[in-house]
Amino acid sequence: MPENDVRLYDPAKVVTMVNGDYVTGWGDGNFIRAERYEDQYAIKVGATGASARTTNNNQSGSIKIVILQTSPWAKKFRELEKSRDTFPVVCIDNNEDGDDGFTAEQAWVKKAAPFSRGDKDAENMEVEIETNRLIFN
Repeated sequence: MPENDVRLYDPAKVVTMVNGDYVTGWGDGNFIRAERYEDQYAIKVGATGASARTTNNNQSGSIKIVILQTSPWAKKFRELEKSRDTFPVVCIDNNEDGDDGFTAEQAWVKKAAPFSRGDKDAENMEVEIETNRLIFN
């Protein structure tokens, strides 16, 4: 495909499963974000410029999921938080340049979305999930 061709992105092709079920009722804007807590590598440079690169084996990280307050997942995330159990999270971007995404085999709700209601629009709710091993595809 030539470099200047217009590419299509469809947010509906970003599929996320939590504890084996598809997440629905996404909020607007950036609705999912995953990142590791630490850099993958560290560098140490000596006085004469010699250097060493060290692999950081800490693969822990966070996943932030934004849903509408009307999403059936609002209640499901609160239940997962109360259960204190770990659960898997899988996200796959099936767009043209897709096959991006991540997996977390053992995750837990770190911070439930705050309770907020307004008089005009449905609110976005952000749930923060933590994992000991965040693997990017």
